Amino acid sequence: MRTTILSIGNDQIISIYYFVHADKLDGLQVKTKVFDFELHQIADPKGQSEVLRWIEWNDLTEESVV
Repeated sequence: MRTTILSIGNDQIISIYYFVHADKLDGLQVKTKVFDFELHQIADPKGQSEVLRWIEWNDLTEESVV
């Protein structure tokens, strides 16, 4: 487990990351391109859509996530 805490003024962001092993990933939808959203995700009126994207560790840079 890894915990990250970021404070900006009076606001705090706390992130907790776990390393897990999943037996079945058949139903998991992931992307490999930046901002590769489907139409229903772009038009989500509540802004609740989540998109997972895999990126190789060696390709992970600040520019790759902006």
